[in-house]
Amino acid sequence: MILDEHLRANGIEYLLEAPIDITDYKQFQAELTKEGKHNPLDKAKAIIKANEEENPELALELSELLKKKLIDAKIDRTKLELMKEIRSVDAKIDNVKLELTKEIDSVKIEIQTIKSDTIKFVAGMMIGQVFVIGGMIVGIFKFFMGS
Repeated sequence: MILDEHLRANGIEYLLEAPIDITDYKQFQAELTKEGKHNPLDKAKAIIKANEEENPELALELSELLKKKLIDAKIDRTKLELMKEIRSVDAKIDNVKLELTKEIDSVKIEIQTIKSDTIKFVAGMMIGQVFVIGGMIVGIFKFFMGS
């Protein structure tokens, strides 16, 4: 196509090497999956755009399908990101629970220690009181018995 060669602009990177007929599914699919530096999405857009004049209804249908696929993919990515975020929050909650459990266990040990110390103190006081009262009784007894 002589006209196409003269209409090419310098500095513009063409996504397609040759026109692709979108009504030929095999050729369309082969072009999308062909290795190259452009991703399949860009190629699909370029092929649809190139065939827009010849097959406007099919190009519109393919454009709408591509948009729907892109929206679905974005929704899937968003769901995936939300699931990752939920897992991250769950992990943080588990860590907080673990830390709180450790803290509660530590407080329980402190309470046990305080209880034990309190019992020892009270028992010591009671024994001391018994000795004091016993000493008083002995003193009173000695006083009255005349020794």
